[in-house]
Amino acid sequence: MSNRLLLLDLDGTVRATKSGATFINDPCDQQIIPEAQNAIARYSSLGWAIVGITNQASVAFGFKTFQDAVKEQQITLELVPEMSTIYFCPYKEGEDFGCFWVKTTGRSHEIQGISKVDSNVLCPSPRIGFRTHSCRMSKLSNPRTNNSL
Repeated sequence: MSNRLLLLDLDGTVRATKSGATFINDPCDQQIIPEAQNAIARYSSLGWAIVGITNQASVAFGFKTFQDAVKEQQITLELVPEMSTIYFCPYKEGEDFGCFWVKTTGRSHEIQGISKVDSNVLCPSPRIGFRTHSCRMSKLSNPRTNNSL
């Protein structure tokens, strides 16, 4: 078991749309950014556990369904086999949709809600979301010497 954890914000850091749209609204309209895939593979080879995080506010605002958000995370897990889990919160100010995780379990995916106490830890603010806990790829160029994580 790894004692190092790499949390990665997904949209614009690990994945981008194939279509060139700003946001992923169709689960299949995604591709992994090559530099991100290289960095993830490097960290994984050094024994780091890789976890994705994303706020998915587009669900709360009605741009995509909850089911599409889940499928989007499942596809990302298939595209990035080193990533074991993705946490996401379809949140907007004034509404609490809760937080969820999607993880790879063998050849399938499992989804589960996170308790309110846990979701407050993962989603401290609707304006900040996961970004306060994310690591940008630009800071991850040398995993052997980067001790800030």
